[in-house]
Amino acid sequence: MEARYTPAYGQCLSSGAAAQGVTRAMVECIGEEASVQDARLNQTYRSALAFLRPEQRPKLILAQRAWIVFRDAKCDSENQTGGTIDKIGYVSCDLRATVARTMELEELQKTY
Repeated sequence: MEARYTPAYGQCLSSGAAAQGVTRAMVECIGEEASVQDARLNQTYRSALAFLRPEQRPKLILAQRAWIVFRDAKCDSENQTGGTIDKIGYVSCDLRATVARTMELEELQKTY
């Protein structure tokens, strides 16, 4: 999964304040990568919708909406220490889930 991350992500985390463990800087690095990966997810989702027959599309739309609710609840539930680490944990969880969902949608297109 990490092979899907952009080189800029690794550079961001390994330099400046993020490399020194400053929470805000780390969250910004992860957030920037999450934005890139979210755009990839959206592109893949649109492609999957276009790939499906019209009668199949409503089910994917419903599944995607349910996945978003699940992702948010999962990331919330895993990050409840009350500390600043929760910020890093939440955006990291969101990033991992987004990349995983993109891969799932890519696989979906291979099955049809």
